[in-house]
Amino acid sequence: MSKPVTVLNVNDDAATRYLMSRILRGGGFSVLEAVNGESALATVATERPDLVLLDIKLPDMSGLEVCRRIKSDPSTATVLVIQTSATFSSSDRKVEGLDSGADCYLAQPIEALELLATVRAVLRTRSAEAAERRASMRLHRTFDAIQDALLLIDTHGRIEEYNGAALHLARGASELRGCDAIAVLRHVVTAHALETLLARSRSGRHEIESSAGDHSYRLSGYPVRADDGTVEGSVLLIADISERKQLEDELRARVEELAEAARRKDEFLGMLAHELRNPLHAISAATNVLDRASSSSSARPRDVIHRQLSVLARLVDDLLEVSRMTRGALSLRKRPMELAQVVQQAVQGSRPAIESRQQQLALALPEEPLVIEGDDLRLEQVLMNLLGNASKFSASGSTIELELRERWDGMQRMAELTVRDQGIGVPREMLGKIFDPFVQVDQSLARSLGGLGIGLSMARSLVELHGGSILARSEGEGRGAEFIVQLPAQQHVEAPEQARRLSSVPSGKDEQGGALRVLVIEDNEDTLELVQLWLRNLGHEVRGASDGQSGLELAISMRPDIALVDIGLPGLDGYEVARNVRSAEGGSELYMVAVTGYGRPEDRARALDAGFDAYIVKPLDIGGLKRTLQQGQRALPLRQRAAATQG
Repeated sequence: MSKPVTVLNVNDDAATRYLMSRILRGGGFSVLEAVNGESALATVATERPDLVLLDIKLPDMSGLEVCRRIKSDPSTATVLVIQTSATFSSSDRKVEGLDSGADCYLAQPIEALELLATVRAVLRTRSAEAAERRASMRLHRTFDAIQDALLLIDTHGRIEEYNGAALHLARGASELRGCDAIAVLRHVVTAHALETLLARSRSGRHEIESSAGDHSYRLSGYPVRADDGTVEGSVLLIADISERKQLEDELRARVEELAEAARRKDEFLGMLAHELRNPLHAISAATNVLDRASSSSSARPRDVIHRQLSVLARLVDDLLEVSRMTRGALSLRKRPMELAQVVQQAVQGSRPAIESRQQQLALALPEEPLVIEGDDLRLEQVLMNLLGNASKFSASGSTIELELRERWDGMQRMAELTVRDQGIGVPREMLGKIFDPFVQVDQSLARSLGGLGIGLSMARSLVELHGGSILARSEGEGRGAEFIVQLPAQQHVEAPEQARRLSSVPSGKDEQGGALRVLVIEDNEDTLELVQLWLRNLGHEVRGASDGQSGLELAISMRPDIALVDIGLPGLDGYEVARNVRSAEGGSELYMVAVTGYGRPEDRARALDAGFDAYIVKPLDIGGLKRTLQQGQRALPLRQRAAATQG
């Protein structure tokens, strides 16, 4: 239970004092009594009542004097005082009583309800003021607990409030209220920068960084708004970021050191691989001499030399590959391909090594074609690496499985390649490391069979360059291993009704060789010249442009059948060219193909939204060019018929 409120009732008239005390006790208050000023002051000093009900007319001194003494003593200044009087009830007397420090003034006679209501009102006021003081103190303690300097600045640039960190930042100042913020912070930030920050912070959060001597600061400004939404000033937060800046500089220097070390390593690998080719060339020349001396007794040594020469050549190529990949210099020549064909090529290249170890290869391919956008040589390299590892780390007579199948990852169709073996397996703790460069599962065995521990690292890099992933699984040592490659595949192509209509419409041009008017817009002069040469050799009429504006003008004046448009063009880009062509008269008849190095799904969608009919990713080969022209030829009659109908 809370302690009851104590009221000191001071009055020299016994009847009045008795009546007031009875009313107060009836209202639930604890009551003390005094008959004169001296006893009242003594009671206040010792008992510390919450409130004094003080009559002005006392026998030894005026109640006004008693009130002044109570309020002037710091130890009793918070005690509430209600002055009462039966004779001094004029306005002047009330003013005099309040000026003496009283919290309220009542004229006698006082009704019981009025007295209790007044006491409670004064107590509520005191409680609210105390809560406000506590909140203010808590707020200031919170401000001071913030290690960053915090200042409240009005619209004239004067400091209204601040915390301890701000006072410390001010270098020896004892008071900042009313001071000009620019003058106080001149050693932290320039006047112009601070003026700009405060001005911009009134419309929203704004930040700047400043350096002063050995220190760096981040200054953040925020608007302070009144209840009606008008800006009253700004909150300025100043953080010393010197340590962070130092760490960033150290980290930057460390990154540069690591980059330099990596560059030197790559240069070394490249130089080593290059230098190894000289003795390999000499060995190769020597074996050719031995081959000419066709002695049956030397056949076995010559076979050994040829086989080991192939191993050395492969190791040199691996060194060059890993050097290119770590430098980010490896590029792919992507095109649409049927993945089963790549698998067959990899199997054909790997079969001699597998059969030489008396191992069997079980191949499983899907009935439906799986078409991907990729570099067939690089993907063949990945598969041959996985098959070679499976053979190398498996016993003679064992079976290696290679399976290609379709799977779906949400809405994305995927091609999944799995290579399984019955070999030495992979310890669980090594599964997350075997794709790192120069990591080998069993070094003694790896050294006896050859290898640098970079094949799986290259396989992962090549798969990831294709937008795919590679995963290793194993139940542990001696229990075989499984490597799973997943690559994004093209969606199923249904045989839509539109395609059947296109195939049934007579084109008026030979699909395999009919002459077309073709416009090529490409800013790379070598590529532009090469594509035009290919097209002319195919018997087509060709015009070219090297920028977007001239290409647009040619498209409108030439009225070609097909336009091959690069996206990254100077002036107007390919998207703008397509939109302008479509909005021009007759532009809907033109079959437009976006030719670009951007291959993300969102890039393809953006091109089609701009008005392109097809989208192909560089590099464009002659086979891809022919397929594009054939698609355009099939589409032209329908587009021309639609344009005529609209006209």
